[in-house]
Amino acid sequence: MHLANENLPFGGIGTSDLGNYHGKYSFDIFSKKTSFLNKSTKLDINLRYAPFDKKWKWIKRFVK
Repeated sequence: MHLANENLPFGGIGTSDLGNYHGKYSFDIFSKKTSFLNKSTKLDINLRYAPFDKKWKWIKRFVK
């Protein structure tokens, strides 16, 4: 019956759903969900990243 309706997961062994690999559910099981920030770094300044140069030492003192 699972072949007739792609929206239903196909259950596998018992209630553990081991073997639940069908359609979207297969994609969800084998996918690692992570988040990321996709932004441009064109206007990014080097002060944000270490190692800082000696000429920026006064800025570090001010920020602390």
